[in-house]
This record gives sequence, C-alpha cells and structure tokens, in this order.
Amino acid sequence: MKSFYKQLMLAAVLVGLVIAGTMMNPHSASATSAATLITIAEAGSPVSIYLCTTGTGPSCGNQSYTVGAGQHLIIEYVSGECLMTANPGTTFYLTDLSLQLTTGGQFNGHYVATPINNFVASPNTSASFTFAQPTRLYADPSTQVTLAQTFGSSGGSAGVQVCHMTISGRLITL
Repeated sequence: MKSFYKQLMLAAVLVGLVIAGTMMNPHSASATSAATLITIAEAGSPVSIYLCTTGTGPSCGNQSYTVGAGQHLIIEYVSGECLMTANPGTTFYLTDLSLQLTTGGQFNGHYVATPINNFVASPNTSASFTFAQPTRLYADPSTQVTLAQTFGSSGGSAGVQVCHMTISGRLITL
C-alpha cells in the first residue's frame, strides 16, 4: 500500500510540474497577437483637422475634409465650440451637431454630444458652449468628412450661429 501511495504522490507532483511549466511558458501566438495590436493602433500619421459650419453669419472656414486617395482616416477625438446669438425675445436652438462620413462604403451621420441646445435671448445675449469627446470613427479613401448642424429660432430673428470642431486622429496610407 505504501508503494502505491508513493507512486500516486509522485504522479501528482509530476502533473503539477507539467501544468506549472505550461503556464509559465506563454504561447508565441499570444505574444504575436499583442504586438500586432500595438502596431495597428500606432500605425499612420497623426492629424488634426479643423472644420467649421455656420447657420448664419460670415463663412468660417472649411466645413468638409477630403480623405486622400489610398488613405483611411481614423478619428479618435473631437472637440469644439458653438456660438449662438439672437435678437431680444428670440428662442434660439441647436437641434443637432454631427460628423457625416463614409465607412465601408456606407454614408453615416454620427452625432456629437453637446451640453446645451436652446436658450431665450435678451438684449445682446449670446450662448457659447464647448464639447469634447473621445470617439472611434473611420472614413474611407477619397470621401469627405463633413461637420453638419441644424440651428433654428422662433419668436424673432436669429443672429450668428457658428460651430467649430477639431478632429484628431490618424491617416493610414494603404
């Protein structure tokens, strides 16, 4: 019986060593996958793109950006500011603010979260608010990324309506 017990204990120890050895030696596929992910995440050239759109008021710059042929744009972060002014007694509102782009051949609008959407104007009143949010959007080669907004007013006439946005991300050359 003692001989059987010793053999059983020896087998258990050997099995434990085999399991421990396997766990301590990582598989090469795991290391390769992690390295590949890091390479993909860091690929491309960093870009910062300024876009601007107006409801009324003077032109403020480019409303669209065209992704180059043979390139993909990865948008990682958006930030900006919207300014609204109105005449006294006017209710003025921003209905939506979005980036419109084509991903995988499909045209889409992606809405940006904004902290305010309306106010009632009094003499010389204006509202300005900022926004910033991380994101992950992809734009196809030779397509446009456009900043779009919908402003409106009731009970009077609107003044200046303008939104500025900076897009940060990476351009990947294919």
